[in-house]
Amino acid sequence: MAKCPDYYLLPDGRQFCDFSRDELSRCLWQNGIVGWPYHCAISALEHLYRMGAKEGEEATDWQSFQWWWQHVPELAGKKMALEMVLKLRKEAGR
Repeated sequence: MAKCPDYYLLPDGRQFCDFSRDELSRCLWQNGIVGWPYHCAISALEHLYRMGAKEGEEATDWQSFQWWWQHVPELAGKKMALEMVLKLRKEAGR
């Protein structure tokens, strides 16, 4: 597997795609966020996680996060997944 860009690395050395597959997907699916809303959630949270880490793209990452996030229904999984990514951002010093 190719090495991911540094802005997708988690503090524990995993890649964001692994975290998304293993943890975010379970949180979202178990709480009714599937199909198109699931895609929107993963896209939004990816932009949120890397925001400020990919040079020159902080503003567009924020805009992209907001756009994708508005398409995710207000279910428990939305809040839980957001908290998971915010915790990772804090651990990464972002």
